[in-house]
Amino acid sequence: MSIESCKETCSVCGTNLKSVRITFTQIIGDKVYIIEDVPAQVCPHCGEEYLPPSTVDAIQEAIENGRVTKTVQVPVYDLSLVPLHS
Repeated sequence: MSIESCKETCSVCGTNLKSVRITFTQIIGDKVYIIEDVPAQVCPHCGEEYLPPSTVDAIQEAIENGRVTKTVQVPVYDLSLVPLHS
């Protein structure tokens, strides 16, 4: 995810970006925050996401002072407990 002002093309692959609404996940310490309905520009080719600074500020405000609209349980997996096959 990149924090940039409005862009028209992806800085990773050069594809034209699409304006969409995404679900944004932020991990801070041992807490996971899920923010829904976030306006973003997303590359349909490589998936790179771009958020304008004002959206990033709104996300931070929501995490610090926003009203929680729902709570979900999130399973956590430890990959060191799963045998990896070469």
